[in-house]
Amino acid sequence: MTITAALKTYLATITALTAKVSSRIYPDQAPQQPTYPYIVYNKITRTEGEINTPKGHYYQYYQFAIYAKTYKETDDISEIIIASFLNKPFATYTGIQIINGNLFEHRDLPFDVTGIYSTIVSIKISFAITE
Repeated sequence: MTITAALKTYLATITALTAKVSSRIYPDQAPQQPTYPYIVYNKITRTEGEINTPKGHYYQYYQFAIYAKTYKETDDISEIIIASFLNKPFATYTGIQIINGNLFEHRDLPFDVTGIYSTIVSIKISFAITE
């Protein structure tokens, strides 16, 4: 399993998040006519090794874009994503152990003329390859 796939599996286990977006968590891009709200997440840096940590520990920055019909929805979902990575226990999915995340950026994007709100959350995610 890749870290990108492990993230989708991890996010799908967060009850507060799935209550808001159901299974509408997409790596890279959403379908052509999505149901709102939804999340698209992308890796925004290459994999880097952590300094002064055990061999096999890495990090990548991921950007989570939240799209919804109200600002409150984007704000609520972004707060759930942030909380799901901060100070959480280890979670392992088929050879990938998600260790934690550190908030890098949290910002609202300009209001879309189609009436859709969006918020960006960027998180540095630390992980280990266990297999």
